[in-house]
Amino acid sequence: VTFVNKEESTEEDISKKIENTGFSITGEDTPFYIWNPITAKRIQKLLPNVKIISQLRNPIDRAYSNYQLGVREGHEKLSFEQSIDLELKNLEKETPDNYRIETFSRPFSYISKGLYARQLQIWFDLFPKENILITSTEEMAFNPQHFMNKIFDFLNISKYDIKNPQKRKSENYPKIKSETRKLLIEYFKPYNEELYKLIGKSFDWDK
Repeated sequence: VTFVNKEESTEEDISKKIENTGFSITGEDTPFYIWNPITAKRIQKLLPNVKIISQLRNPIDRAYSNYQLGVREGHEKLSFEQSIDLELKNLEKETPDNYRIETFSRPFSYISKGLYARQLQIWFDLFPKENILITSTEEMAFNPQHFMNKIFDFLNISKYDIKNPQKRKSENYPKIKSETRKLLIEYFKPYNEELYKLIGKSFDWDK
């Protein structure tokens, strides 16, 4: 299986890998596609039978991690509580049915990016449900081999035993305040339920 970063691989690179193995599945990962209907429609036109894997993280942890990245890079000057309060006030000016690309792509959109159902609906409207696999980072962390076996089955390829799974790109930062987590659990609850209904499965995100 060959997974490819579109910015680092060429058609010639991919062709060579296929020649060496006799078989290749080529993939590409870009998280920013998820909320872009223009991209989804282009992919549907060019690759109508493509298989899509979306790995989601608890939206609270995702938001806080995204915030901490902004702090490390020097873009974020507000506290997490100040940042989400400002974003929630901006979201109140919009309605879920009117969310646009800008809702998810604008700077400091920590909360918006965790409204997964509104973004994934774009893909479920264009592709067969059986061609879409929704997973979670929690599933992967709990049992990496079982998680990868699900991926292998979805792609219809042979299973591979991962001898030494490793966690990469992890950072240490202060824990989110308990009262802030409680507030966000309540905020995300209806949006998570919307997601669970869409994908036909649920995650343990209410804690």
